[in-house]
Amino acid sequence: MKKFYQTQLENKTPVSYYEFPCYIEKNKIIWVGQFASLELAEAGDPKGYSVTARDITERKLANDALKVSEARYRSLIETSPDGISIHDFENIFYINKSGADIIGEKSETLINKPFLQYVHPRDIDKLKDKILKLNKGEKVNRFEMTVVRKNGSERIIEVIGFRTTHEGKPAILTFLRDRTKRIKAENELKSSQSNLAEAQKMNKMGSFQYNLNSDKVVWSKALYNIYGLDHNKYMPTNKKFLNNIVHPD
Repeated sequence: MKKFYQTQLENKTPVSYYEFPCYIEKNKIIWVGQFASLELAEAGDPKGYSVTARDITERKLANDALKVSEARYRSLIETSPDGISIHDFENIFYINKSGADIIGEKSETLINKPFLQYVHPRDIDKLKDKILKLNKGEKVNRFEMTVVRKNGSERIIEVIGFRTTHEGKPAILTFLRDRTKRIKAENELKSSQSNLAEAQKMNKMGSFQYNLNSDKVVWSKALYNIYGLDHNKYMPTNKKFLNNIVHPD
């Protein structure tokens, strides 16, 4: 990294690009792509940098999968916690263990099987549309879909794909991440909050949360109703509550 900046300074290179790995937590590495623009003083001497950085981990993994031999990148792909697959409209050409685990099969049993076979019927058209866009060179953002496992259970997965080739023919390199537990937890939280709000409304009962460090108070809508206050206008604080609402006795 120091050599990168030093070279740019010495050569007075206007803009340089550098890719490097970073540890963001124990045993987890991301790749960062960084543009550094040299800033010059009026006399023309370098005075600093303006730097833009972005996470290029997924692109890096995709490029590595295409550039290095299968023997060299297989261990990296196989140990990835995310599912990684190469497929087209009809068949799966490759899928790592994490991807196979999501579907509930072994990797070797999935080769040359239709990927769409494991997609929930309601999401098949959506996936076909994404693949068509990728084949046309269009960008496709992350999306969620449901896969049906061998035992009939369902998994909600987050998907992102890149256009690639397999044996000289167009294919899709896909990254899969199981989001089932996260989405289930989010739905349970929403349901719990909804049930609490309904119970408070029916029983004329409200609640609030108070943070000792920030002195921030958050009221439920039911509590606003109890005190006859507009939640869009009244911002609760302990001081206002004690001085303006609570009876002095």
